[in-house]
Amino acid sequence: MNYKQVRSKFDILITKVSSFVEVLAAIIIVIVAAGMLIRICLGLITDGGLTKITTDEFNSLLSDLLVISVGIEFVKLLIRHRLEDVIDVMMLAIARQMVVEHLSMLSMLIAVAAIGVLFSIRRFLFTCSNLPVAIYL
Repeated sequence: MNYKQVRSKFDILITKVSSFVEVLAAIIIVIVAAGMLIRICLGLITDGGLTKITTDEFNSLLSDLLVISVGIEFVKLLIRHRLEDVIDVMMLAIARQMVVEHLSMLSMLIAVAAIGVLFSIRRFLFTCSNLPVAIYL
């Protein structure tokens, strides 16, 4: 076997192993997200629901739910490998920080500008036919 054949087989092996690790990471993230969601739902049921929740508890609940949504988007990113999914994960992560954290006005302005830039990138730079029609309106 010459160098090119060994290199080709090694590249194929690395690709298969990395694909397996990505799928394994996605499965672990889904299991953790499902566990967190179940824990949140059970906590709401056993603690008396949303009527007895304080502001700090609500912020914590909202933070947990938004982490789950970012995790699910990250799983889609790991599985599909599309540029639009990267943009979606970035928008969700920035939006989560805006909602959960109490940012200064300058940080909030930067976050809004970043989301605007991401929407502009999604609107004007993606010309694929597989994007939803609503993006082009």
